[in-house]
Amino acid sequence: MFKNTEEAAIKNSALIMSFDGNVSAVLDNKKGSTLTPGSEFRNKETINPLFDLHKDGEKLKEIIEKGTSYIFKDGTEKIEDERLTDIITAVEKGSNHSARGKESLLKTRYTHEVERGWMIPFSISKSLAIQGLSVIPIGVA
Repeated sequence: MFKNTEEAAIKNSALIMSFDGNVSAVLDNKKGSTLTPGSEFRNKETINPLFDLHKDGEKLKEIIEKGTSYIFKDGTEKIEDERLTDIITAVEKGSNHSARGKESLLKTRYTHEVERGWMIPFSISKSLAIQGLSVIPIGVA
């Protein structure tokens, strides 16, 4: 799962598709992986007393245990047709101009992210089937 290879991307895609493209369902089924919310922290019994000292401790506990959600302003949600069109356009266009010709650098950076369990490679061909997926072009500053 956490290798930046074509083989891993194919296996990860098959796993995601076995849950109808629902990445949340995959993660719920794979408790204890490095992608489980809070997995990067010590166990609850150790850290909860620290949160009890903070005015927003209960909210922090919830974020650590369940992950966070990003709330968008009303009217900014994408309708499904727009989301799918954006994915198709991004895949056709490719990376930002700043990243073109720097594939080796990008591979190194993404391998670093994947090997630490912060990203999961999957096949581009499955991108339209992954529920809620959005894409952004890659840039190199």
